[in-house]
Amino acid sequence: MKKILFEKISGNIGKKIKKVLIRTNFGKEIGLGHLKRCLAIEGYFRKIDPSIDFYWAINQETALIKDDFIIVANNFDDQEIKTIEELSPDLLIVDSYLVNFSYLDNLSKKTNILLFDDYNRFEEYPPIFILNGNIYAEDLNYNRATGAYFFLGLDYLFLSEEYNQFEPISANKKSILITTGSTDEEGMIFKFAHWLKDLRNYHISFVIGPYFRNPKQTISEIKELNSDYGIIFAKKSLRDDILKSELVISTSGVSAYEVIRCQRKLICFQTADNQNLIGRAVGKRKLGINLGSYLQLNKEKLLKAIGEYFR
Repeated sequence: MKKILFEKISGNIGKKIKKVLIRTNFGKEIGLGHLKRCLAIEGYFRKIDPSIDFYWAINQETALIKDDFIIVANNFDDQEIKTIEELSPDLLIVDSYLVNFSYLDNLSKKTNILLFDDYNRFEEYPPIFILNGNIYAEDLNYNRATGAYFFLGLDYLFLSEEYNQFEPISANKKSILITTGSTDEEGMIFKFAHWLKDLRNYHISFVIGPYFRNPKQTISEIKELNSDYGIIFAKKSLRDDILKSELVISTSGVSAYEVIRCQRKLICFQTADNQNLIGRAVGKRKLGINLGSYLQLNKEKLLKAIGEYFR
């Protein structure tokens, strides 16, 4: 199905795609979700046609991007539109919740646009390509009368290449992996560590994200609660750690989809509004247990969910 997306874009352009510009943002406040799926779609396009040149317009530097890039503010204003026009890409890929309709409308007259759109942001869209690979995408009632092309649902979910092909391995029994996101501004890792400190006969590991404020202190405090806790620090990929785990407790973002792809048991919760639809769909489709907002979490609810998996 993803190949259909590439073929449809190529056919609409009417010529070979030579230059792709990716516009996204990431950081301590918003995490790495947008960046990770942009890297995933770049990898997929490169697999189809290695001759494509990729460029990036991003809000800060990162070692994860190996291509040429420019730094832009998150304004999506006329100055940026002019900059994009001067770069003259055959295809502009946009992944940001900050993008506005005027930006898309103006640039759609100059180039082809592929927009990652997670929740049907606009009442109507300019004639661009809309990509929503979320589990709930087809339930959003997009306005299809605007000339836009829509690619919706899990068939168009872009995860890092390592999640597309891997050797199945057996999980370690009674092993639990807990990931609370790139930043964990809500301090959920400490709550989980407190709530589970007396849970014996389980191997529990915590992921320390790349944007945690005081990672060394966080690790020290977690280990003080239970010296048997495992620590995984800011790894590029969690695939092997997920595969080794029987159960993963995760925020309802990219990591939840990674757990589903690895076919592991999932307990998810939400730390931001844009995760709510994923969490609800996971629960509704029985792909995992949805605990809802982090504000509603408590020890009893968490232990009950874990108990449902390990009866």
